[in-house]
Amino acid sequence: MDKIKREEVKKLISETNQPCISIYMPTEKSEGNAYNKMKIRFKNLTRAARKKLKDNWGMSEKEIDEILEPLVGLENDKDFWLDEQSQGLAFYISPDQYKSYRLPVKFEEEIKVGENFDFRQIVPAVFEDNSFYLLALSRNNTRIFYCDDENIEKVELENLPASFEEIFETGNLEVNIQRASSSTGGDTGIYHGQGGVEGDTEEDLLQYFRLVDEAVTPYLNQLGAPLALMCVEEIYPYYEKANNYDNLLEEFVKGSPGKMKKEEIYSQAKDVILPELNKEKENAIEKYKELISSGKTEKELEKILPETVHGKVEFLLLSSSANKQGNYDLSDDKIIEEEPDHDFDLYNYAVLNTILNGGKVYLLSDEQMPDDTDIGAVYRY
Repeated sequence: MDKIKREEVKKLISETNQPCISIYMPTEKSEGNAYNKMKIRFKNLTRAARKKLKDNWGMSEKEIDEILEPLVGLENDKDFWLDEQSQGLAFYISPDQYKSYRLPVKFEEEIKVGENFDFRQIVPAVFEDNSFYLLALSRNNTRIFYCDDENIEKVELENLPASFEEIFETGNLEVNIQRASSSTGGDTGIYHGQGGVEGDTEEDLLQYFRLVDEAVTPYLNQLGAPLALMCVEEIYPYYEKANNYDNLLEEFVKGSPGKMKKEEIYSQAKDVILPELNKEKENAIEKYKELISSGKTEKELEKILPETVHGKVEFLLLSSSANKQGNYDLSDDKIIEEEPDHDFDLYNYAVLNTILNGGKVYLLSDEQMPDDTDIGAVYRY
């Protein structure tokens, strides 16, 4: 599973060597006939790309072969399709670069060949990433999971203590205290209850959680994703004190996950954590509604598009079904209502400029869109 950051998107937006090819496809789970399904889907999309490059861009077969060269061999690479599965694959190809991403977004099958990359479908992965890590803490079974909107998968971390007993049993205590001491500046406290968990003290709990943190934090620092806890209510303050990871969520899942299967854990966790991760989008929708009569919002594409170019848009709300082909005249700041020679979606152009100028974009269903419109903007001033 990959992460795509806004800085990477901005670099792709700044691509000036055309044509820019954007390919989106959903993926299948690694079971049954998944590989053959994805192979056929990919083959059809690359065939469509070749046709667009020939018909709309006038490229020769040799030129087409050169620009699509990074995709050669992927069709029959079974490991590529079945390893590290996600919900969707995105490919961005131009004469100067090639990028592919496995992302937790269920993409619609789509191929665009235009003057810019098309980023509408990738918006949720950039601004609405609902993936998180869940640390299930209990005395007898500590585990960490990767979660997104639909799935939970256990992550195997070296040195993650499996249980409280593992650390405090005879023979393990001294070496584990030394290990934690070296990573926490030597402040390990005084230990009691050394042979079991019945007489454990605050110092015992803190020491245990420091060892857990020592295994978890370096791994998560490479990713930056939110970390949520599932534990009994009394434990959270101890882990919070031992924690060194900057993106630990205050909201946690209350309960003892020790004997739970991962599916049971996920069922409880998603109801608590996903709404927390979605707050920013919900706040944006509410802000739009509150400012409708203030002059700081707009719902007409013709008026919004010039303001995205000039950096006035703080955030953009866009219907996932919105699509409008056309052209844009930068010299006059206006839309040209005619069919473009190449794929040029005006909503996508609004998305590109909003991101490039530091604004945020949220993709919504038709039902979620406020004000009965395909697009809405909140202005900075």
